[in-house]
Amino acid sequence: MKTENKNFTGTFMFWVFSIGILLFLGCKKEYKGNIEDRILVPLQIGGVSLNVEGEKESSSWTKSGEWNWSGKSIGVFRRSSSGYSGTADNIKYSAGNSAGSSWEPSDSRKQIYLMKTPAKLRAYYPYDNSVGSDGIVTLSSQLYSEDKDLCYQKRDISATSGSPASFTLGHVYSRFVFKFTRGTFYDGICAISRIKIENSGIISSNTYNLLTDKSGTPSDGNKGTVTINDVGMVSQPEILQRYMC
Repeated sequence: MKTENKNFTGTFMFWVFSIGILLFLGCKKEYKGNIEDRILVPLQIGGVSLNVEGEKESSSWTKSGEWNWSGKSIGVFRRSSSGYSGTADNIKYSAGNSAGSSWEPSDSRKQIYLMKTPAKLRAYYPYDNSVGSDGIVTLSSQLYSEDKDLCYQKRDISATSGSPASFTLGHVYSRFVFKFTRGTFYDGICAISRIKIENSGIISSNTYNLLTDKSGTPSDGNKGTVTINDVGMVSQPEILQRYMC
């Protein structure tokens, strides 16, 4: 009986040892050369710029023609990418209040992480916490306002943990410019109370997808009339300029 127990114990230990080696070799084969590639590193934003043509009327433009990002925020999406689990949607990143400040996540618990494996990113400005994971926003024709002048990264950029990501944002809206000049023959102040555009094909509001670059179909939007009230005052020799998006 003693001899049989020793043989059984020896056989059992042999199989345990063999299984241990196989598991070790299996794990080693699976992760060999991939461990460093899978390390998650917080997204670093190297720069954000606006690609704008025409007049630069906002006070946020500097004398050198650069947009002043101090204190402003963007939303960033990490889209579905090979090698990544899930997505990161509408994560808020803000620039510091001083010129040249770096971009940081507004909440350190909610930020985007990257690996050496490339990920697809998109960004937009200004940040809006109501934008969902689908990236769909509603556009409405209106008076120009900097905080409603939506800009976005029109194509995915590829980013990794190895270098900072940079975004170039373009306008979603188009602009109409109306210029009113009060003639010298009139002594009073001219009040422009309303601008109204009527056309059966004009769309006053519709949806737009920041992630797919597609707008809603014409039948989805409101059509026919665009009206802007309380446009402003014109006094000599000023020229009133108002932008409709």
